[in-house]
Amino acid sequence: MTSSGTLKPFRLVMKTVTPVVITEYAPNLDGIIFASLEQVYPGAAHSTLVESMKDFLLFNDQLQCFHSSCLRFVVTPEQGLVARSYFRTDRLEDKLTSDLYATKNGKYPGLMIAGGPTKRRLSERSSYESAIYSFDGVGCAETIKRLLLTAFVGIGYDSFNVGNGEIIDIDIIKLKMLSDSWIF
Repeated sequence: MTSSGTLKPFRLVMKTVTPVVITEYAPNLDGIIFASLEQVYPGAAHSTLVESMKDFLLFNDQLQCFHSSCLRFVVTPEQGLVARSYFRTDRLEDKLTSDLYATKNGKYPGLMIAGGPTKRRLSERSSYESAIYSFDGVGCAETIKRLLLTAFVGIGYDSFNVGNGEIIDIDIIKLKMLSDSWIF
């Protein structure tokens, strides 16, 4: 386990090749690290992965949370924040099964095409494209960078399924603590 003396405040500045899809909640750095560890240790128990995260991020026992921020969009004079629509087909596994088409009493059943399992399954979500994205935290920034660039993760919703928010580069900015607090 990493000692808290080696955990330092940092800012990760990320570049992606695809827009970021955000649903109800903004992505958090600790969530992205957890998703990465799930790939590194497939089948590991949730509690084991959370314990492993303590090697990457400072954990506050009193508040029961990791010292990491949610996503921030960074705009530049060359590129602002661009809102886009993102379309994808829903997963069809277990929705279009052969029993829908099997004969019953020697007759084929009618298929409902206005809705039900055979309806059109195209969903639209909002996506956002920014010059760069950033997260702040307290931990081992170099180790986090290696993990995120090694595991197939991205930022936001659908990053694992279809590659939205795919991370291609991460820069680290060291931050300084203000007094003895972990506020920076």
